[in-house]
Amino acid sequence: MRWNAPLSEAHAATLIQRLNGGAAASVLDLGCGCAELLIRVIESAGAGCAGTGVDTDQAQLERAAASITRRGLEKRITLVNAEAQAWLEPPSGLSASDPHTSGEGRPRRCAH
Repeated sequence: MRWNAPLSEAHAATLIQRLNGGAAASVLDLGCGCAELLIRVIESAGAGCAGTGVDTDQAQLERAAASITRRGLEKRITLVNAEAQAWLEPPSGLSASDPHTSGEGRPRRCAH
């Protein structure tokens, strides 16, 4: 199992199927942890879909960034280190390779 929460492979597959049924252009995962579910949604949704994962656990975000890079999705998935209830849509120019914030709760820009 690759999840932070008790989520079975079968339930994950069902969630992904339901999410992809709407042909979304973007996906937001608040409390994304290692972002495995977000990664799978983006992988299955096709090239037109991008995602943002928000979490406060730096170790999990670093794990997520490594997985995103390993799977070639760094241009399609953004990670933000922020509290979910305080998160606002981040500016463009963020990347999974820099899941840090400016220290003021705002995402820090990074070059692609």
